[in-house]
Amino acid sequence: MMASAQSPVTLRPITWSPRLELGIERIDAQHQCLVWLHNDLVRALSHGVSVDMATRIMGELRRYAAYHFAEEEELIERCGYPLAAAHHHQHRGFATSLRNMTTTVRDTDFAAQIVFFTGTWIEGHIARSDKDIARYLLDGPRMCA
Repeated sequence: MMASAQSPVTLRPITWSPRLELGIERIDAQHQCLVWLHNDLVRALSHGVSVDMATRIMGELRRYAAYHFAEEEELIERCGYPLAAAHHHQHRGFATSLRNMTTTVRDTDFAAQIVFFTGTWIEGHIARSDKDIARYLLDGPRMCA
């Protein structure tokens, strides 16, 4: 689906691949759920879903992200990850941005922009920041995951 000419956004699903796998079963399963929710929203918008339905799916994504962030943050704090505070800050920034954007969804073009943001953030965050955590947890002096 393409948004309006004013804000062209191409919606694309996230393809789960080894590039996104951390090797930590519980976290990988949660990441797959985040990807599934994002992809569900892409499918819904691509098929002309209403703004109300898109907002409901975004709410599910927001709630699941909050659950996942709490789980991941507990793990990295328990394991002594030295960049835990910075990682927590990344999560809070995403959660705040998503909450602010989803409270003002006006139309499906705006919803598409939100989905573009969430997809880019989720994929990039897993592939970079979470991969760094996995290296620390699995390859460090003590295996903690």
